[in-house]
Amino acid sequence: MSLSQTIMESPQETRVRKRSDTLTLLGNAYQSPVKDVPSPPLPVKNYTVEDLEARLIYADRVLQNSQWKSSPIGTRALQIYKDTCARLLDLEQEEGNLEAAKDIWRVTLRTYDQSLHNTPCLRVACSSDAQILQDRLIKLQKITFYARYADIFTELCIQPEPGVRATEEPYWTEICRKLQSEDDASYRRVFSGGQAHNECPAYRPTYLAIYRTCDQIGISRTDTIQTIREYTTRNDLKHMSIFPLIKSGKFDDLKKHLYHDSCIIPLLIHDDDWKLIRLLSRVIRSLTDLWFDRSKIDPENYQMWTYTKALRSLYRQLQADHYSVPQKQLACAVAKKIRKRLRDVEDEEKAMESLSMTIGPLRPSGTKRVKGAVKFSSSQLRVERERATKMAVDWNDIMNLVHVAEDISNTFFGNYYEPASSLAIIPELSSER
Repeated sequence: MSLSQTIMESPQETRVRKRSDTLTLLGNAYQSPVKDVPSPPLPVKNYTVEDLEARLIYADRVLQNSQWKSSPIGTRALQIYKDTCARLLDLEQEEGNLEAAKDIWRVTLRTYDQSLHNTPCLRVACSSDAQILQDRLIKLQKITFYARYADIFTELCIQPEPGVRATEEPYWTEICRKLQSEDDASYRRVFSGGQAHNECPAYRPTYLAIYRTCDQIGISRTDTIQTIREYTTRNDLKHMSIFPLIKSGKFDDLKKHLYHDSCIIPLLIHDDDWKLIRLLSRVIRSLTDLWFDRSKIDPENYQMWTYTKALRSLYRQLQADHYSVPQKQLACAVAKKIRKRLRDVEDEEKAMESLSMTIGPLRPSGTKRVKGAVKFSSSQLRVERERATKMAVDWNDIMNLVHVAEDISNTFFGNYYEPASSLAIIPELSSER
């Protein structure tokens, strides 16, 4: 939110009403620790206080549930949903003429409700096996991400993701074996005149479980299957460094990786580690700007990016006969440039903070009380609308992030969720964490 949006129009101080917390809003319906999680509430035409309470209860219990946890991006979306429910319920329980403010949040909540039942990332794992698969897929994706930039991250003193523990290796070995077994069985059915392998999920339970979990996390199904196969084949992911891509001149693959990795960071890390999210995002963006000129017309369309002199220079350096020797030195040189770019960003932020201090303390927007009732001024309504709009933008960004790379509407697996049982493909390993 900009400075002009947070400064009150009137110089007169107003009383600020502290918004109620979840415990106050729910009363006896509040649970801590969570004992049970209700089903997602169904869409309604008009929101009553009971409808809002049901939605707040659902979101709060899912977020607090220690047994089944949603993915990082799902947690972020559910927090937005919860905050919207709480704000509207808070207004409903306040006396006064607040219909205009309520309408703003009703429209926002109705938009979210439309996604609640058909967005995979808003689902939580329904069994211990499914939770294990989700946690380990996220970890495997993190390891893959860090492996791509390991040399540069080391120079920037960014701690790598701990590798797969020895006790977890049999898990992925068994997963890969079952994937191969299902592929072989599918091919045999096709050659014998049976169904095509991708038309009957009952024959491919391992694929189905992985696809479902990928959708809940928001990551690509195809890339995930490939990563599992590569890990189990080589037992590590060190070969996935970006330097071989640059050495071979595969700049199109490089920019695709950079774009993909800039999107995947918030899918793998929870918001409570926001400093790490910000750092990694800035490093990837700095690498992108160092090696590519992003199109001013559509900077998010990586296919329009063109490579820079810095990338051409690095390519020529990697063609030397002693490539294996200077790679660390090259990574150090790249990290030095990235470090300078990060300092420039920090200096810009400090300048904005200094500007804020020069203008003076910002008075938070409050509500004016008139004879015990609350009345919103036009400026306060604008603040409510701006807050709701910002949350809606964040929500839409999340929905875009979790869009599966494949067109799932063209595959039977895309809609095959509820009839299938939860992951039960490796019972002998289901109790391991």
